[in-house]
Amino acid sequence: MAQLLADSASSLLDLPVEITRRIMKLCPRELKGTCKSFYVMYNEMYYHRMVEEMGSGVIYTIGVHALPHIVKYVRSFDYWRGTLRKMIADYCRLPEYDESESRNKTPIDSINCTYIADSWSLVYSLFKNRRLFVEYTDYQVDEPMNYIYRHILQINKTYLLHYKKTIKISADVYNLSCGIIIQNALGLGTIKFQVVDHRTGEPLLTYYPPTNINEMLPRNKFSLLDLGNFEVNADTYVSSDESLVQDRLVEVDIIMEETGLYIKSGFSMCFIDVNAYPRKSGSDLSVSKVKKEKWLFWTIDNQEPTPDKVINLLLRNCYKAINNGLTRALPRSASNYNFKRIGSYAESMFNQGVARLSHLETTKEEDEHVNGDANGSNDNSNDDAISMHSEIMAEFDEVENPDGYNKSFYSRFNDAGELITKTVKFDTVVDLREYEVDVSLARKRAQERLAQYTPEDAQEIRRYIEESPLKWKLPTLFEF
Repeated sequence: MAQLLADSASSLLDLPVEITRRIMKLCPRELKGTCKSFYVMYNEMYYHRMVEEMGSGVIYTIGVHALPHIVKYVRSFDYWRGTLRKMIADYCRLPEYDESESRNKTPIDSINCTYIADSWSLVYSLFKNRRLFVEYTDYQVDEPMNYIYRHILQINKTYLLHYKKTIKISADVYNLSCGIIIQNALGLGTIKFQVVDHRTGEPLLTYYPPTNINEMLPRNKFSLLDLGNFEVNADTYVSSDESLVQDRLVEVDIIMEETGLYIKSGFSMCFIDVNAYPRKSGSDLSVSKVKKEKWLFWTIDNQEPTPDKVINLLLRNCYKAINNGLTRALPRSASNYNFKRIGSYAESMFNQGVARLSHLETTKEEDEHVNGDANGSNDNSNDDAISMHSEIMAEFDEVENPDGYNKSFYSRFNDAGELITKTVKFDTVVDLREYEVDVSLARKRAQERLAQYTPEDAQEIRRYIEESPLKWKLPTLFEF
């Protein structure tokens, strides 16, 4: 079977490039494992998808604002995906990322390196989703006993509670959820969650927790509340054609506020998740077509909800840098970049092997603007970028051993060596029974697949699964 797939992949690569690319778009998941060339092409699809959905300005945001933080987050997954990442990097002959050198490069050149150009799937997922960590500038309370401890908002006693965060996301269908820890909660059922179009003020989602939510949630455990789905439409853009090429993102406000003067006490807000629903390339998706989640919340059973187990500092640094970058206006020079799509996979990869990834090129005028003209003149764009880098680096958390951080944070096992489990609370008993049947069938199919391998291979697969990240603690990882 493997030989048949390999032969099929080889014959597909002999087809005209336009046909090969179209076939790849129709069945990327099936082709990506057939040969190295298709896996590299699969990685490239995420880059093109990101520029198409979000605009070319996100590439500038990566290069100027978020590059070192994204690199650290991606590199910390090498224990899990390092072999495949290095395969792409070697195939495309990418230079190793060097933070000191990247500060002296243009945003275009700086992203053509390892951990970015060989990991577009992770980079795309970071920009497609948002995890909103609590910051002092985002919330208001009326009592001094409420405070942020290691990025978790402790609500001890307050009547006023107001949280607002403006983010920029692409047009799509999203799920909103909230991470929370309950001690002896009061007033949680009187909090309203909303998603509002920033430009028009139109509510996209309004959620009121059940009145008995205080009794439903377990004490001193991390829980994730499902707050519902909402849709962001592309027709809300208000931009000129030129700026639309750069920025296709839509501003929305994530709001949490009280609905009455009731005391709120005894719970901690960890973060709010905005996760897009995966879709097939080119498919039509709307809120009405998304299957409504039937669970109210899930809870981690056997892991103490300490900040180091709940707040991923590398991820927080990434989203702080991304949000800072996206909220800043693109400079004039960014509009001069020619964000060029790879025109021919056969010419650029299969036949020539690619000396380096050249997604992005600069015009002659921009080369002179950034690198200096023939007389040696140079503007202050690079100096401004270096100054901005130094200014914002102080806002981020220092992480000890960043390369091994995600392996520990996303481990499937708790400190006692037990497999971490979760309990899901559903609307009805029928929904619970359906969930249990689905889980049972999934386990049975997994056992049947393992039975097809030799005992040695099956053991290797089990070991790989045990060492892979706990997926439901991650933001959505996209696959086409």
